[in-house]
Amino acid sequence: MMMRANPSGYHTSLTDELKARLIEATPQVLIPSQVAALCCVPKSTFNSWLKKGKEETEAGKQTIFTQLLAEFDYARAQVVREKIELLSACPRNYQALIWLLEKCFREDFGAESEDMRELK
Repeated sequence: MMMRANPSGYHTSLTDELKARLIEATPQVLIPSQVAALCCVPKSTFNSWLKKGKEETEAGKQTIFTQLLAEFDYARAQVVREKIELLSACPRNYQALIWLLEKCFREDFGAESEDMRELK
């Protein structure tokens, strides 16, 4: 039995419409693989688009991939801002909010964040 490279309905080309859907899904689930799943994009494809966006941003290019990366990062930053605002009000479930920040934003809030590594 021969398997198709991607199940039918899965996107492999980044378009403005798909980019908008990916950004809309970002605050709902935060994690790149889950954002991809909500939009029927293979997670490896979405990760490669984000990587390409980073490389092209560093090269000073303006492409759909650099836009995707910037908008994805912005959408996630908005969620971080909201969670930090909730933490400052100390709701009963503050530990769940801390867990979310540590797990979904490991590089910034996890035990091995850049700030923590610098302190060590």
